Amino acid sequence: MKNIIHPTIILISFLVLFQALQGRGVHGLYSKQEPKSKMVTLTYTLIIDQDETAKIEFLFSSDDGVTYSPCSTITGDVGDSVTTGRKTATWDAGADWDDQFTTVGRFKLIYSLNVEPALDFSVIEIPFKVSGVFDSPSFRIKDSFAYMKTQSFAPGLQSLAPGVPKKYFVDKWEVTNGQWNKVVDWAVKHGYDLERSPDNSKPNYPRVSISMNEVVKWLNARSEMEGLTPAFYLDPIEKRWETIKDGKVSTGPDAWKEAWWEVPTNYDDPNFDWSLIPNGRKHYKNGIISFDPNNDYYWNSGEPFFDRNKNGRFEPYEFEDLNNNQKVDNGLSLVFRKGNITTYRGGDYGTAYGFNLRQHTRIGANGYRLPAARDLVLFENRMFEDGEFWYLAMGGKKETGPYKDYYSYDYEFGRHPSYTKTGLVYEEEWPWGKESPQGKNDLSQFALLNDWKVHEVNHRQGNLAGIQDMLGNVSEMTLNWSNEEVTVLGGSAKGFPQGNSFPNYSSLDNTPRGVMSVGEEVSSAGGPMVGFRAIRVQY
Repeated sequence: MKNIIHPTIILISFLVLFQALQGRGVHGLYSKQEPKSKMVTLTYTLIIDQDETAKIEFLFSSDDGVTYSPCSTITGDVGDSVTTGRKTATWDAGADWDDQFTTVGRFKLIYSLNVEPALDFSVIEIPFKVSGVFDSPSFRIKDSFAYMKTQSFAPGLQSLAPGVPKKYFVDKWEVTNGQWNKVVDWAVKHGYDLERSPDNSKPNYPRVSISMNEVVKWLNARSEMEGLTPAFYLDPIEKRWETIKDGKVSTGPDAWKEAWWEVPTNYDDPNFDWSLIPNGRKHYKNGIISFDPNNDYYWNSGEPFFDRNKNGRFEPYEFEDLNNNQKVDNGLSLVFRKGNITTYRGGDYGTAYGFNLRQHTRIGANGYRLPAARDLVLFENRMFEDGEFWYLAMGGKKETGPYKDYYSYDYEFGRHPSYTKTGLVYEEEWPWGKESPQGKNDLSQFALLNDWKVHEVNHRQGNLAGIQDMLGNVSEMTLNWSNEEVTVLGGSAKGFPQGNSFPNYSSLDNTPRGVMSVGEEVSSAGGPMVGFRAIRVQY
């Protein structure tokens, strides 16, 4: 050690004492007494997130660390709001420790991260208003319910959706670590197997790196904690349909046109077994069999079918037997509190291609669920998708567009012939208007994109309804979950769904729907840039 002597103050080259953390924290504390001066320069590096601040204090010991006194007269990067980076402070030793000498002096830097008080839940009420503008978010939501009501499903399914929503209640922020822990503390006392977030130092950051199973259980727990009906159940409701318009659900082995892939298509082969397709020969022309010659979307006597058991009778398979018990189950009786909802793959007779979370969802429940990525009440994908998340992301922004021709459907009585209509057609917009994110200089007010970091909530401007971060920060899980993958919407701080950001959607341009509504397919195990937001619905 080297003594530094001044006529009125004698100090030493100081030993360094600091809190060395891996990655985050204080690193490289150094001190230097300025020549012929009583001023001491202190330098250090603070590594924290860009939107975080820390409190920095300096103490001085003249007795090799036995006792310390505050460096009261100090300026520079000290105090309550120090940000990340290389920092400098200056101590006036002449004011605090004049005309004194030591050979065993030490500085101590005390670092503490400023943590905002944990945010409680803040729920925003959004009335649901149908604009009548074709292809608008509200149009898509209304159409989903209208289509479902025309379908000949077995009793139980239609009642799951009591009607078009009247109001949405939406979390203002993506669910945070602090909010997650609040519900978990209640849940573990009431039969749930959930665990607290490990990020206790970041209570107002979105809860990430969680599986869909955990999210769904947490939503149920929050519902029950608030005295609401849970939305998710272990036992699924099985999809069912009518192939013959008789008001019954058949569990027979036969199939109509849905199973065209099961038989050879070389019908001109003289050895082709036409007993497999009764009535097929008389409706065969130019290499194609017309399975619905009258186009009424039902099987009628005399039309072809696949006679799997070759008994000459059409005994259609009209449901998805997810539990292989040979009967139709209405399900939704066992509240999901423990374990996992298992995935389902394949099956005989054209059963479910994959597991679908909506088959475990009571849509009409007043408890919390996720926004829908696609149709709320159907077990199939149609042209009207993305409406619910998109509607909430727009926050009640007026839906409008030009007057022009558009291609439409009519779902009356289970029929859906296509035709062209003329009317207002929705013109996509961002929550702030028509200006693209690339040209909007103040986009950071609305969303945090392209910095690859998860940020604290409640630091951005909300949409018209006050909902924050439905674009950017973390992508959000939606109700669509199948084949061990979940659709996440709203983009993230990874950027737009193009290039290397969202590889599954590299061809999308940066349209509002492409960024906010189409989303990335990720593992149901979640990820470090994937969170969620809760909603509930009043019908």
